[in-house]
Amino acid sequence: MRILFVHPPASNHDDDIALQKIKSSSPSLGLLQLASIARSFGHEVKFFDREFNAIKLHNWIPDLVAITAMTNEIAVASEVASFFFGANIPTVLGGCHVTAEPYNTLIRYPQFKDIIEGEGEWKFTEFIGEDSSKFKTLDDFPDPAFDLINWNKYCLSPFGSKSKRSLGLVTSRGCFGKCTFCSRKVFGNKFRAYSVPRLIEILNRTTFKDFLFYDDLFTGNRARLVEFCEKVIKYKYSWSCCSRVDNLDYETMKLMKRAGCWMIEFGIESGSQEILDRMRKNISLEKIMNTLRETRRAGILSKGNFILGNIGETKKSLQDTIEFASIIPLDMMQHTFLAPLPGTECYEEAKTEGEFNPSWEATNTFAINFVPKGLTREDLLKYSNRLIRKFYLNFSRLLLISRHLTWRQLWAGIKTLFGFF
Repeated sequence: MRILFVHPPASNHDDDIALQKIKSSSPSLGLLQLASIARSFGHEVKFFDREFNAIKLHNWIPDLVAITAMTNEIAVASEVASFFFGANIPTVLGGCHVTAEPYNTLIRYPQFKDIIEGEGEWKFTEFIGEDSSKFKTLDDFPDPAFDLINWNKYCLSPFGSKSKRSLGLVTSRGCFGKCTFCSRKVFGNKFRAYSVPRLIEILNRTTFKDFLFYDDLFTGNRARLVEFCEKVIKYKYSWSCCSRVDNLDYETMKLMKRAGCWMIEFGIESGSQEILDRMRKNISLEKIMNTLRETRRAGILSKGNFILGNIGETKKSLQDTIEFASIIPLDMMQHTFLAPLPGTECYEEAKTEGEFNPSWEATNTFAINFVPKGLTREDLLKYSNRLIRKFYLNFSRLLLISRHLTWRQLWAGIKTLFGFF
């Protein structure tokens, strides 16, 4: 069987914060994994990223088109499906959006012939008529089909990668957090991961030396994290990862530093304890402060992610966030606006807690599609600019982080800051 894998771009939508103007791109790791699985059974595969390529098949006609899409990509994905629908070529849709909204997606876009909900590897294997029982764990999957990619067309964000030539990877699945803004429809709460030998095998088979681990919780299993650090030290890779503030300690971070970790990205979300409690983040402001101190003491840069415009947000909680961000030992910061996603707890709540545009095409964390009661869109934009300015217009912070960043990263930061003035 000939199978074409297609990753659509997001729908065009104006962004409200300048950070998004620093472009970054990465191929769909999920589709590359499915492509390698299909190829391991003898199927012929091709990959198209609509961000860069128009679909030109020439004499290569697929028997099946597999598409993945997040919520803000679903409209463009439907256009791709319509193209093949007219040629009588079946399409199958997977990903987080259709997992959260299967019925409504098929009603709105009947050009999708089939859908796959949840984790795709096992179900897609069965969908193409093969035996999925050979895949007992993540280790059993073949390496993602990186050979299908022209890497010159991709560039990871300079705020998460040391080198212009970096590779983003997902090495684990599941997060034990219960945050109301996050969907766990696909991977759930149970943490599973590549074994350390298998992960290092994958890293060594690539031609990259710098890695950005996209995992929701790369640090979710301390024993695995320690084993990885101890075994990866000799390869002298550089890497960054994401973590909660409540599952790292100083000794572990010292080891991470020796193993090549240069930055940890933390989900801080808010400087208001009331807002943190409402979003069920299950962390305290004191814990955030202590973990960031230990991160800096270990010699690793910290990056904090904040969300503005949360359900229950007020001018006071926004100002609390600005003040908190300005005093904590945090090296880099970015923020988004709350985008209530289908499948999340806050999606239904947002319909009664403020002004909410549930349009799938408008679901973009860099744009405002939800305004809490008592606030206006202009309020959110005003506090957004205040947060960025107060955090980064700090000479001692800028001097500190400039010593650790490459010229590429510094230049990207300068261009981003100019967007706020």
